Formats: sequence, structure tokens, C-alpha cells
Amino acid sequence: MRTSIAITRNREILWSQANIASSFFQRLRGLLLRPPLQAQEGLLIPHCNAVHMWGMRHAIDLVWLDGDGIIVGLQAELRPWAFARCARARSALELAPSSIARQRLQIGQQLHWVAAHSPGQAQQIVATPEAGAGAVEFLIAAPAVLLLFLGTLQTSLLYQARLQLEVATQDAARAGALHGGSLDAIRDGLARGLAPLYTHGQGAGDYAEGYARAKLAAAQAQIDILNPTREAVQDFKEAGRLPLDDATGQKQGRDGNWGWGIPENHLGYRSTQIGSNGQLRLQDANLLKIRVTYHQPLIMPFVDRLFARFDPNNQHKGSVVGGNRGGNGAIEGPQGALDRLLNTFPLRAEATFRMQTPFTAFGNTADAAKLQAPQPGGKEHYDPEATTPSAPLPPLDDPDHQIDEYDPRLKPPPDFSNAC
Repeated sequence: MRTSIAITRNREILWSQANIASSFFQRLRGLLLRPPLQAQEGLLIPHCNAVHMWGMRHAIDLVWLDGDGIIVGLQAELRPWAFARCARARSALELAPSSIARQRLQIGQQLHWVAAHSPGQAQQIVATPEAGAGAVEFLIAAPAVLLLFLGTLQTSLLYQARLQLEVATQDAARAGALHGGSLDAIRDGLARGLAPLYTHGQGAGDYAEGYARAKLAAAQAQIDILNPTREAVQDFKEAGRLPLDDATGQKQGRDGNWGWGIPENHLGYRSTQIGSNGQLRLQDANLLKIRVTYHQPLIMPFVDRLFARFDPNNQHKGSVVGGNRGGNGAIEGPQGALDRLLNTFPLRAEATFRMQTPFTAFGNTADAAKLQAPQPGGKEHYDPEATTPSAPLPPLDDPDHQIDEYDPRLKPPPDFSNAC
């Protein structure tokens, strides 16, 4: 608990509601996470010749005092995240902004403090062997504050990359829908969407360099086609005409490019029967759904190693920052080891787009059985029985039932047959 005091000058009370930070934790916290000081408030920190404003939300006036309470330094309007030091000081007095000008403080004036419970007993500030403890407190607090600051910046960069990955995944799904689900087309679309993360200029050369780096990042990303599944391909594939640029078909001169694929045209007129293998309808099999796992580089020092070893689920029941017992990274296996080695953090995004061409990338599909237990970041589970209505639908109206076109109580519509 802080000691309440009054600060005086020549028996004149300047601040009647001041406090002394006497304990270690009081000195370490200072004014952090406290409301702004009022005109009659202040905080006296004995044995202190250095003050930092990290984490503060408001400015203060700072008065430096020597061992006899004589003012040896004045600093007005010290802003948040600033740092101040006075080698001659033995105590620091933190005040509300404009207090120095309002009380007309000058170097050389002497201040005293009086305990609030005994105003008649004036006690002078004296130096003790604990002088310089502020520097020790600063050394203790600096690493934690620095990690907090760098971690905030790195989290902001990850959030920005996550938003851009959402856009890039949409571009990738659109490119795949236009090219039969081709994985190469999906990666090209992903690279175009990731280019803003790697472009740091406005010239054509800057964009070319950024796009080249984005293509490399897209090549290292993991892309999973969640829909259509391999079973859906077995249910609905049929021979037909394919786009001319589809490499899976057999070009036959003027007769076009023919091959196997899941048809995407006239879906409104095709059967809605559920397939026997994939338990999907043809209309559902034409929804291209992909999941992209992109590995964002961590650039902030110190925290990059912590983030790369972060285990959000704590599956190994150990430390979340790595070790023999747990914390093996956000992704297990070889990819998790690579993330820890390269200091990268995995980000996932999903996108769905209706096929605009027949789906022909049969080799990139996955078994539906593998999608029944979604991996972290995916929710691909389809149960047609759960979507079946429990009660039969009500019958439709009798088609022979005649419905009046107009209410007989209303006036008939005007006749324009003789208008011309």
C-alpha cells in the first residue's frame, strides 16, 4: 500500500494528494495501468534516476530531486513510450502535465514531504544506500516489455497475412474452377493473391520480384482439395467435351478435346439422386472446396522462435514453447520440424467456388473417409441422413385448382387494346 504524503515548498503545500512508491512492486509498476494524475496528485519514487514510459497512455511532468530534496532537473510533457534519466538525481517526482509551469518550479528549489496523517512533522528526502535501484528495476522489466512489444507487432503481421491469405485462397479456388480443378492453376491463383505480401514498391520491377517470391511461397504451401472427393468422381464422371487447354483430354483436331470429367453444365436439369459411393449429389460434387496451409515467415527477433514452437492445442501436455515433453509446434511431423527450423508459422484458409469447367483433376482428390475426421482448421463433414427431413413434406396444391387472377372487389385492369 502506498504512503500518502503532501509535497511542500517553503511551508507551502504544492500537492496535497501525493504518494510514495516505497516497495519494489510499487516502484516497478509506477503509474502503469492507472488513470491520469490530477492537479493535486503526484507519485514520488525514491532512489530512482531513470524513468521509462513504456505502456503508458498519458504524458506526465517529471521533477528530478537530489538527496536533499533540491530540484536538479525538470522535464515537462514526457510522452508515452519515452525514456528519461538524470545522473545527479536520487528521487523522481511524477506529476500531472503542466504542473511544472503551474507551480513555477525551478532548478535549485528545495521540496519537502509531509506524511498525510501527521502534517506537523516535516520530513526531508534523504539518500540511502538503495540509490540506483531504478536501473535494476528497469533491467528486470525491460525484457518482458520488449517481448510484449515485439509479440504485438508480430501478431499484427500474422493477422494481416491471414486476411491476405483469405483473398488469395478465393483467387486460387476461382482459378481451379476455371481450369478443371488443376493444382497448377490453383497454385498460380494463390501466387497472384499472395503477391501483395511480397511486393514492397510501385514499379514493374518491384511487382515482378514480389510475384516471383509469391510463386515460391505458393509452391511451398500445402493445398488440399476437399471437394469433390474420389468417391464423387466414381459416381458422376462421364466422357464429354473438355476445354481446349485441359491437358487431361485427347485432342481430336476439329472435333475438339474429349476426356473424362464431372459435368458442370445444365445442373438444374440433371438428376438430384445421391451417389452410392460419395453420398453426394452431382450438384454438390460441382462445388470445388480447397484448403490452403501457408507458412508465414516470422521476422520479429526473439518472438519468432516462440511463435514457431507454439502448440495451440498443447497436445503433448508440456511446454507450449518447445521441449522434450511437449510444445512441438503448431504442426506435427516433418512440416512442424521445418516450421521450427525456418521460424515460420502455419496459417490455414478455405474457399469454395462452383466449377465453371468439368472437373478433371482426379489425381488430386482425397478419399471421403479421410475427411470424416477434420484436421485442425477444417470442418468438412457431410452426413446426408442428418439433412433428410424427419417428417414427410406437405403435398403441393392441386394443379387443377383455379386461382383468381384479381380480387373481384377490385376494379378490372385498364384495356389498352384500342390505344393505337
